[in-house]
Amino acid sequence: MMISKTKISTEGFEKFKITPEMAEIFELPMKAVGIWVIVQRNDFYYRLRKVRLDGYFASDKYNNHQKISCKAWTQMFGGERSAKFEFFKLSVRKRKWVMSLIDEFYKVQELSKVLEELGHDEVILRILDDTSADRAGGKLYSSIESAIA
Repeated sequence: MMISKTKISTEGFEKFKITPEMAEIFELPMKAVGIWVIVQRNDFYYRLRKVRLDGYFASDKYNNHQKISCKAWTQMFGGERSAKFEFFKLSVRKRKWVMSLIDEFYKVQELSKVLEELGHDEVILRILDDTSADRAGGKLYSSIESAIA
């Protein structure tokens, strides 16, 4: 007769899902895709444990545990915005337009200094905010020439 291992329910824990897109953008291993629960948190990382489809914790094997840095966590689940994640969600046409705008910024001395001071990610986030259709008052600019002006 085989003795079964004790099942531990995940009831009472907040569950969240990591999608394949998140794993790709934040350079997580593909084993990170699935439903997880936080079992430990410190100043540097979140330690997660995988949840089975029946609502119990998966076995204690190494591939059912995952550590995610606090920075990646805040970018994935709110708090801090991630230029990499928001850029990934854009259409190919808009991505090319944003990259060509950044290239033009490097050609103008004053704008290249701004890029150095603010950082590449912060400039991309500002461009996305300025060209958002949801922006109050409409888009600030829609062409490279008007953006540089």
